[in-house]
Order: sequence, then structure tokens, then C-alpha cells
Amino acid sequence: MPSETLNNPAMIDLPMNYDNVPSSNGTRSAGPDVDLDKAYNDLLWACRVGDTVLADSLTLLPQLDINRVDEWDYSPLILASLCGHLQIVKMLLARGAICERDTFQGARCIYGALNDDIRNVLLSYNISKKVDDDQPFSAHLSKLLLPAMIPHACRDLAVVFPHISDRKLRVFVVNRFLLMARSPYFSRKLCPGGQWHSSSVIRMPEQTDAAAFEAIVDYIYLRTDQLPLEKPPEQLPLFAKKLGLEQFSDSLMDFQAKQDKGSRLRQKAELSFVERAREDMKEFFEGHVLANVFVKSLDELDLKECKYDQNEGEESEDEQEIDFQELDLSKILSAEKRKKLLDSSAIPDVILCSLDFESNTILFYPVHRAVLIRANFYFTMFEPSWSQETANLPLVGEDDCTGAAGEKAVDRTMLSPEDIPIYHTYMGASRKEVTEVILRFLYYNDSIIIDPEIAVEVLLAADELQIERLKSISELSLTNFVQKFIFKKLQALPSVVGYDVFELIEIAWRLRSERLEQHMTKLIAHNIEAICEDWSLRQKLLDLIRASAHRIEERQATDTIELVDDMRYYLAKKFAVYDEFTNLEGIGASLNPNMAEPEDNRTFKAAMLDYEHDVAIVDQLLDELGLEA
Repeated sequence: MPSETLNNPAMIDLPMNYDNVPSSNGTRSAGPDVDLDKAYNDLLWACRVGDTVLADSLTLLPQLDINRVDEWDYSPLILASLCGHLQIVKMLLARGAICERDTFQGARCIYGALNDDIRNVLLSYNISKKVDDDQPFSAHLSKLLLPAMIPHACRDLAVVFPHISDRKLRVFVVNRFLLMARSPYFSRKLCPGGQWHSSSVIRMPEQTDAAAFEAIVDYIYLRTDQLPLEKPPEQLPLFAKKLGLEQFSDSLMDFQAKQDKGSRLRQKAELSFVERAREDMKEFFEGHVLANVFVKSLDELDLKECKYDQNEGEESEDEQEIDFQELDLSKILSAEKRKKLLDSSAIPDVILCSLDFESNTILFYPVHRAVLIRANFYFTMFEPSWSQETANLPLVGEDDCTGAAGEKAVDRTMLSPEDIPIYHTYMGASRKEVTEVILRFLYYNDSIIIDPEIAVEVLLAADELQIERLKSISELSLTNFVQKFIFKKLQALPSVVGYDVFELIEIAWRLRSERLEQHMTKLIAHNIEAICEDWSLRQKLLDLIRASAHRIEERQATDTIELVDDMRYYLAKKFAVYDEFTNLEGIGASLNPNMAEPEDNRTFKAAMLDYEHDVAIVDQLLDELGLEA
């Protein structure tokens, strides 16, 4: 087996025909879909037996959830910890595995570790997901040029060098909105009224160096690993300056002036390129996408006339509430208005629609499928097999305008308003703030701050759109609101968040959000007595326990109830009554008689009494429901 480290992974043969496993340079092949269930089971097996090579390849599968648990509640990290495979534990942590010490699963992982080395790694590791804030943003921009993106018809401009015979340098099929966002020169040329606005093909003069333009494209798309910083083409610094890419031009000049051209200098330059791209995309989104949003008052519409065609035999709808999903958006946004959005400075190729109940309006956002496909939901929606609009888009027909991988640009000169599809942003879209949070996240802000007031709706939307990182940020907004597990915070949830603690746990069950579920369960456990003194809250807790019991299929009388187990666990942690919890929370040292001075034993005894009192309340609730757990 080849030797490897986390910082220098070994080259390996891809196992079991997983054709889309990335190679060591980060590229992904465009092979068929992987059987994720089989891949997950293979990962569990690798974590049991210590197969580092197999685990390495499987954890790089783009859609494999390495925090998933099997039917016995084992995650890959727990298995690697229990079986004593330190290198696999480190690999899983580095690639996003979660070990949250204040959860049952986290404690199980830490204290079930086979040896102290693994336990120390788990205890010292940052408990949040290890994700580079810049990585998802830059990775998405760079992959827009991959052959795998061709079927989604995202690119709408062909830049041709007729005098070049090398096909790789002859045709560049790119996104015009991205060129506009990143380059002031291209923005002037491609904007409405600009010289190239009505062109889908740009033919470059012979004096323009195609290799220099290739480097410009790499800079714009953040393919920073391919930038020729050490030995740039002769024209590149001046060419970059002409295009308004001052940062790139200055970096090239600085790089040439430095004697030490080591990896640290390059890394610093690459990070600055990513940050500049983020700022460019923000300016474009705020100044062109949001600036061109079309707003229609619902008071101006007869919504019954805007519904999809109904059968004649349907009953009268006079007193029925009309669902947003029933509206035929093409009846609301006229062809004239759609044409206006198509010709706007946002140069969109898709329109998203959202309601805003607060202002009683419906909003139409001119956006770009190249950005939306960051969400797996939209990625699937825009596939030709699903989307009639994608399959029928007009493409540039000239043979000399076809890219090296066979890609063709969408011919915007041939687009009609009907070619621009209109979609609901997500099911139940009712607040423009939520839609704009989603769009800001997709366009430029991977670390967006979400207000608790809209966090649940963002969480639900992110789950529907399959945006895992945005789900995590939404969960974090909710858990941060309840950083202190006090009754006042529990009472404030309905007025601030719009949902009480019991409803949040039910939402967490539905979305399989362990972080949110555990956090809210801990809030209940820490306030069990106060909850049971309030009749309404007590009834809701009883209903929640009953629902938790019913989540177990064919439950036997003596089976445990997950919610009750977690509540008992957090009560034990709260009062630090077990030796194995003393290192997890600061109060343990003062309450544990094995660690404290003899005169402090009465403090520990008082904590034991409080613990037994709260556990008795839980047992009383179970008796009231006629359950055992």
C-alpha cells in the first residue's frame, strides 16, 4: 500500500468503477451516477477494517454524506474511532465529519475510541465542519468550464481566434454575465447598447495572444492552479490591465519582481483573486440582478384567472384559498415584460419568482442558470431530460465556433421571451428576504448571516433545493439564538423564530437535522421542570414524546425512545453525575467527588438530588403516557 499523509495524498487506483471520484489534482470525471448506498456501505466497511485507500477515494465522492448513520446509529467516524484506525479518523475529520462533544453521538465517538491517540484527536479537533469558506464559491466558478456542464447550456458567448490552429486555444465558450461581472472592459462591451451586446460570437484580431486570453479566462473562472504567474505570456500583464483587471495585472508584475516565487506567495495571490471575484459577483448581483427585479402587486391580479387550466367540473373556488404553486406564472409576466428582463443589464437566462406577503407583491428575479445549478435541485431541473427549455435552446451553428470539448454557445440573438423559463424559487416562497438570502448565497456569499426570524424558512427552502451548506448555516442561526439554555430563550422562540421548541424538533426530524434536534432537546432537558409547570407546554412535550415513540417502527414495550434517551443524557451532563462527562463541561471538576476536595461533596450531593428530581419528572411523563423507556 503506498504511503500517504493528509497533506500529501498518495496517487491511488479508483476502486469499483467510481468514475466520478476526483483524482489527486481535484478534477472529476463525467462518469455515470454512483450508487451512493453501496458507496456508503463500502465506506463503513473500510472504516471497520482500516482500508485507508478505499476510505480516501470514497470520502471524495461529491454527493456522499459522510455524517450519515446506519441502522445501528454508527457513522463512519464512530466506526473508525471504535476500531482504532487513526489515519481514517483524521481523514474523515479533515473532510467534514462532525464530532460535536455535547451530543450523544459525539460522546459515544470520543469515549468509545479504542486508544488515547484517537480520543485526543477527537477532543482537540474543531467541532464544526471543516470547510474552507472560499472553496464552494471558487470550486463552482471553476467547474463551469468542465465538459460535464455542457448539457445545462449555461454558456452564451463564443470568443474565437480564427488564426489559431490549436483547437484548445481557438474557441473559448464562456458566460457573458461572468465576463461582465469580472471585467469593466467586457461590461462596457456586453451591456445593453454595448458593441457586443447583440453578438453571440466575438472574433479576436491576430495581434491578440490566445494564450494570454486563456490565462484571463482562468483568472475570471478562478482556475487559479492553472494561472501562469511564474512565466506569464508576454502580452498578459498589459492585456489584463486593458480589460480592467488591475489586481491580476499588478499581481503579475509583483510576482515577476519578487526573487522568492515560492508557494506561499502564490497562495496569497490566489486567495486575493478569490476575494476579488466574490466582490465582483456581489457588485453584479446588487447592481444588475436586484436592480432589474420586476415587482407586481397582487392587488392588480385576478389570481383565479392566473391559475393553470382547470377542469370544467371543478367546484367553485370563490371561497377557496389559491395556492402559489397553482399559478401559471406565464399569465402573470407578459411576453413584453419577459422581453424587458431578457434585454436588461442582468442578461439573464432564467427568471425566478417569489411572493412577498408583507408587501403583497410578486417578484420576478432575472438570474442565471450557471449560478443556480450550485443547488442540486436546479442542477437536475436544468438537465435536458427534465427541461424542455434547455433542450430547445438555440445554439451558435458555425462549425468554427465549437469548443475543444464540443461545446456550443447559446445564441442569445435568437432567444425569444418564451425561451426564458420562469420558475418558483421554492415551494411556499412567501418572503422576498428568504429568496434573496438564497440568491446571495449562490452568487457570492458562502458564509451569509441569517436572521433567526427567517432561519426556519431558509432551512426548509435549502432542504428543498438541496443546498447542504445553507442548511447548516440556517441551523447555526437557530442554535446560536439559544446559546444559553434558559427558560427565557425557550419562551422567546415562537415570537422571534415563529416556531416553538417542540415544533423545531419535529422540523429537525423531518429534515434529518441532528444538530438542530440535539440542541433543542438539550434546551428542553435543561428546563424540564419549568416546562411541566406550564400546562400548555407540558401537553406539547407529552405529544412530542408520543411522536418520538411512534417513530420506531414495530416498537416493543421495552424499546427506548430516542427523545427520552437524549433528555436523560443532557440531564446527566448538566449535573455532571458520571465520571465520563467531567471533561466535557466546566462544572464537572467542582461537582465530581473523585476530582473535588472532600468539603465540596455536599455540592455534588445537591447536584445528584437535582438530577434525580428532573429524571423523576421525565419518568412521570412516561407513566402518564403509559410508555416504558
